[in-house]
This record gives sequence, C-alpha cells and structure tokens, in this order.
Amino acid sequence: FLNNVNMDLAMMNSILLEQKVSGQPWETFMCGWLQNNTQIWQDWLPDDSTCFPKFGMYNENTEQFVANRDNREGLSCRACPSGTYSKQLIDEGTTYICE
Repeated sequence: FLNNVNMDLAMMNSILLEQKVSGQPWETFMCGWLQNNTQIWQDWLPDDSTCFPKFGMYNENTEQFVANRDNREGLSCRACPSGTYSKQLIDEGTTYICE
C-alpha cells in the first residue's frame, strides 16, 4: 500500500494548512478530505485481485479459483487448497493463482 502512495510535499503542505485554517480536529478534516478527493487516493489501494504468495484469485460468484482477471466481478484472494500451490501471474500487475 505505502509503495503506491503518491503525494508530493506541496500537496501535503496544502492539506496541513487547510486543516489548520479550518480549526477542525485532524480526524474530521481528513475524513472530509478523503471523501472529496477519491480521484487522488483511489489508485493507492490494491484491487481485490492482487493476491500474495500462498493465495490465489477466487471468484466469489462462481465459488471457483480462476487463472486470470478477465472478469473482475467478484474476485478476491483465498488460500490455495491443500494439494495445490500458488503461482505468480504477471499481467497488468502481479498476483497469484492456485494450480
């Protein structure tokens, strides 16, 4: 997650100044900032199909492990079942599938 955060010093200073001028507690101010600036931070979060070793992409709708991200609807990550292993898949990013 932190590797994806992209905020330059000017943006950080602007946010801090806005919070100070507003007089709001930082938690309240940042909640509002997050709600109003999703276009800035949305790409920082990994999508649900970004799996880690020992896990694989799983389709919650079909209740099956899948080998690609062709249909992202319902994708999540689950531990690979006994007797299978986790294999790295590199497409538009890096994830893992169970084989």
